[in-house]
Amino acid sequence: MKNDYLIYKVSFGQQVVSAAHALIVPALIIFFTVGLGLKMIICCLFVIVMLFWIPVFSIHFNYFKEDNGKIVEINYEDRIIIIQQYGQKKKIQFEDIQHITINHTKRYSPWLNYRYATFRLKNDRYVVITRFIMNFDEELYTLIDTKSKNHWYPIIEEEEGEKLI
Repeated sequence: MKNDYLIYKVSFGQQVVSAAHALIVPALIIFFTVGLGLKMIICCLFVIVMLFWIPVFSIHFNYFKEDNGKIVEINYEDRIIIIQQYGQKKKIQFEDIQHITINHTKRYSPWLNYRYATFRLKNDRYVVITRFIMNFDEELYTLIDTKSKNHWYPIIEEEEGEKLI
């Protein structure tokens, strides 16, 4: 185990990495249409805004709203996760987690890097953590039963049960 105790919070770098596909693809489209005239550029900009930026902004805002002010601490030695947000502090024992579902999108989409994890607890409550806080290659996902769920558009969905925080 690399670190016994890790702390995560919303990272500007994670936000940029998540939005990279939505910024690179439109930039390439604009680059290749520059020589085709003003009408073609305007047409391409309209398509870019409708197909890339509005959907990505919607996901981005949804994730930021979910994780704004959230701090996640993972203590591997004591097998506990502490989640703080808006003055609330909740402790979750690894043993209290029924399973984790990593929600992601299919390959080759502008929102490819947007993912979130739902921690389903044994008491029918749940917690959502997006990629803005932590990557999904962490050791935690090897210690707890983890499922994968593929979405075309990875907006955070309401789950059954009560949200813990």
